[in-house]
Amino acid sequence: MIWGHVQISVRLSPIYFSTEIIKHRKKEFEMLITKEVEIELHSSQITYYRNLGYDIPKIKDKRGRYTTPKGTKINVKVEDLPKGSGINIQYKCDICGEIINCPYGTYYLSQINSYSKIDACGNCKTIKTRMSIKEKYGVDYMLILPEIREKSYSLNRHPYEFVKGEFDKIDYILVTQEYVNNTQPLDYLCKKHMEYGIQITNYADIKQHKSACRLCANDRISNFHRNSFEDVKNEYNNLGYILLSNMSEYVDCHIALKCSCQKHPDEFFDVSLVHARRHQGCKKCYQDKMSRENHFNWKGGISDLSNYLRDKIKIWKLDSLKFYNYKCVITNINNNKLTVHHLYSFTKIINEVLEITGIPLYSQISLYSNEELRILENECLELHYQKGFGKPMLKPLHKLFHSQAGNLIIDNGEFEEFKQRYYNFEFDDLLEEDKYKYCNIVLKGECLWQVDQKVQQSNNQNQEKF
Repeated sequence: MIWGHVQISVRLSPIYFSTEIIKHRKKEFEMLITKEVEIELHSSQITYYRNLGYDIPKIKDKRGRYTTPKGTKINVKVEDLPKGSGINIQYKCDICGEIINCPYGTYYLSQINSYSKIDACGNCKTIKTRMSIKEKYGVDYMLILPEIREKSYSLNRHPYEFVKGEFDKIDYILVTQEYVNNTQPLDYLCKKHMEYGIQITNYADIKQHKSACRLCANDRISNFHRNSFEDVKNEYNNLGYILLSNMSEYVDCHIALKCSCQKHPDEFFDVSLVHARRHQGCKKCYQDKMSRENHFNWKGGISDLSNYLRDKIKIWKLDSLKFYNYKCVITNINNNKLTVHHLYSFTKIINEVLEITGIPLYSQISLYSNEELRILENECLELHYQKGFGKPMLKPLHKLFHSQAGNLIIDNGEFEEFKQRYYNFEFDDLLEEDKYKYCNIVLKGECLWQVDQKVQQSNNQNQEKF
């Protein structure tokens, strides 16, 4: 930036001054934009302006006296205004050229207290100060002068005992034995966290923040956000839990506390406040929340009816087992782990039963009358015999079948396909028990295709009996 004969760098580098600005330094008030102002006279000002030679208007009142009427206005020069006048004037910043409005008293004080009489706006005050220092002392900064720097340091430097006392006030032990200035690194120990060892800070940080220990800062943040024990207890109560832990066990909302459930008093568990807010405490409450109509897969209560009717088709299951000589239709193994597989889906049969009988689906079994249940039982059993016998299977094979084929509505050859894949050793790695793996069954000396033929002959004989 170039102003007159002055070159000023925008960085904090030295400013080069020309001697011309000192020689041609303007006089006070010479560059004011406002030269005269209009003022309203008050009784205390009349004598002041009359002594300065101003003509003060007077009129004769009712008593024959000559007085100055209230509200009389006159024009005066800016330099004749009282030193503390609040009348606004305009002046131009000599550095950036900005027009400034300010009270005359403020402008006057800035001129009286400044060594340099240059007018400067608020943004250029720093430049004006540096120009004054350069003009008066011949340097850019006061602290460059050794006597000024030493005087400043001596005035601002605290004695060692004072600094040590400040550390003691906040439970710190000052380890450093010599104090130089407030930016000097100082070793200290925190009395509350002695295990953290020696830490480093400076007196400037202690003076500003009243603390330096990181663990103390963490404690303050935790205490600021930590709820009181009574608030925590009330929140547990509002969430449906009874807090059994005492205040000494409470640390924060992430620590699990002992609780019981208001809805299920026999349930005891440990849960933090964070998890309690998510209703992850009482298992029975969670089951209630995720069961029946609250579950995403709720189908109006068909599971209750299905479980009820499954218990009423035991005779059909026994006939199916008897039809296949109580043996697995795939492995020809006879044991107590047989289950009867529906080739026609049990859920499909239930839906047909409801459609045939015209009885609605209720959410609970208790909503059905005894007569309705009797009708549903008979119709369900009759439909099972109409669809044919089920296939006895080992439970591991039955579970494996549904994991491969899914929950089928009607079997369209999937069962026979599964059986052939089993005979091709495809599922041996998926079966946990070795005795059910086809490779081990073959080692017994009888191939299952021979067994399958014997089973088919036996089935034909049983079918003739039925």
